[in-house]
Amino acid sequence: GDRVELTFSQPIIGLCQAVLRFVNLSSGALVAECSMELDSTGLMLQARSPRFPTSMVNSSVKGLLALNAHDFVDTGFLFTVSPAGKLKIGFLYHSSRWDFGWTFQHNVARLYLESKFFGRIETIYRNYVSD
Repeated sequence: GDRVELTFSQPIIGLCQAVLRFVNLSSGALVAECSMELDSTGLMLQARSPRFPTSMVNSSVKGLLALNAHDFVDTGFLFTVSPAGKLKIGFLYHSSRWDFGWTFQHNVARLYLESKFFGRIETIYRNYVSD
């Protein structure tokens, strides 16, 4: 998934944010970190998954949590970094993508995105979409 969630057995009072760091299991080096927010029940910290370096795919990392953003403690959890799925982006055009105007320029941008993020995104488009 694209989210990290940590659930607690008792509500955490007076906390809004925490930081979760992921460190390389073998070297101890910092790999990634994310800022987490406490949900309305006080029982769950949630965050978007951080982007890990591709060199870490299929490697194990350890989670360190700081409820005060300063003092990190080992969560006891090991995570395996899995490859990110492709992001699918859609473009809706009011005319043909070959009209040499506004739509054409947006299609040029779509093709640029595909080349810039090769293999990490997939784009789709539809011509002649009415308002």
